[in-house]
Amino acid sequence: MVKLHGYLSLSGDERAAYVDGLLDTITAWRSLDTLHAGAREGTDGKQNLFDILRQRAIDWQKEAESSRAQQIGEFLLAIQLRYVVSGRADSSRAPQ
Repeated sequence: MVKLHGYLSLSGDERAAYVDGLLDTITAWRSLDTLHAGAREGTDGKQNLFDILRQRAIDWQKEAESSRAQQIGEFLLAIQLRYVVSGRADSSRAPQ
């Protein structure tokens, strides 16, 4: 939720840069998570940090009041769009 508040406090132009920075962090953590995925007991290595964070935001969205749920949805959409536009997405692992 901290990232959502940061995102909402920015103007439109600043939001893209903010999301890019967030994606840089997620990408770095995804790389580390992938290295350790096979070593964790009870995981098949397919669920990564991005998926976990995305699911948590979706869960928050389901529990939030209408206006907050809309803001969370907009934030998730912005992240997914910037992910694709920035070239970070590959055909085998785009966020859903």
